[in-house]
Amino acid sequence: MITMPASTRWKLLSVLVLLVVALGGVGSYVTLYRQAEPRASITATATSASAIQTLTVTTTRFKLSGKIFFDYDGNGKQEAGEPDLSDVAIALDGKNVTATNSTGWYATNAEEGIHKVGVFPPKKFRYMCESDAEFRSVKDSYTILVANDTRKDIALMEGFLTLPFAKGTPEYNKRFYVNISNTSRLLDWRGGTDTYQRGDYKHSGTDFAVRDWTQIVAAAPGTVFALSFNDPNGGHTVWIKHSDGYYTYYAHLNEVKVEQGQIVRRGELLGLSGSSTIGGNIVPHVHLEVRKPPYPGGQLGGLPGIDPYRSLVPPLGSPLSLWTKDNDPQFFM
Repeated sequence: MITMPASTRWKLLSVLVLLVVALGGVGSYVTLYRQAEPRASITATATSASAIQTLTVTTTRFKLSGKIFFDYDGNGKQEAGEPDLSDVAIALDGKNVTATNSTGWYATNAEEGIHKVGVFPPKKFRYMCESDAEFRSVKDSYTILVANDTRKDIALMEGFLTLPFAKGTPEYNKRFYVNISNTSRLLDWRGGTDTYQRGDYKHSGTDFAVRDWTQIVAAAPGTVFALSFNDPNGGHTVWIKHSDGYYTYYAHLNEVKVEQGQIVRRGELLGLSGSSTIGGNIVPHVHLEVRKPPYPGGQLGGLPGIDPYRSLVPPLGSPLSLWTKDNDPQFFM
């Protein structure tokens, strides 16, 4: 047995302790830091993945199509004899997108959502409608919701008025028109004398010679603006307010069938014709008059009537016809 001196044993013991401490430090480093590295790597990967995303936006488009035609009776539906209109530009949200073909059809694509559809027709067409409940200037547009393939027909008119009685109603005498003379003589829109003047009063409407109790209807859609049952000249009367600033006046009725503020469609019953007036007797007829105040709330009674016919005696009379078909009054179907 070898016996080492005490000093040597202490030196060896010190070396062993140092080795143990050194090895323990290395093990702790490996244990702590080598386990921590994968965690840091996972976190970085997750952060990177969340930062890089691909946004996919799906746009759904549908077919938008329709028919553009000349609507004689202002009901928004194309009937026999009402012609197709070709080469009419169609605008979507203010931008021209297509035009009608030879049969009046147009077709384009529109994204899902709300759009405005407008038309750019020949100059003579000044009004349009989609039903007998409304009309508007061709400078306006129609708002539509496109949620699937959508059809949008638009009817075009030269003016906005139709006759104030039904098709087939007999007229027992000739019509009397607005007196467009700027002198004391009689002058109607054709250059004839089918009008009249009483003292300082020039005839300011169109007289239709229909029998008593004929149904009188709205010549255009609008709102009943005023009623009268004691008008000194017109007796029982109805005023209708229309869009675009116009009013129509129906006089000499035997009965009134509407109420003030009532909304009426084109062709809706207003009253029954007659010869009512205050202070005099007149033959049965209905007097249709058109007026347009120069400012909102203007005095209708103080304005001259507007001739619904385009004057053939320029520069006198009206430069434009207010009938749906130029100078050719149409019946509401």
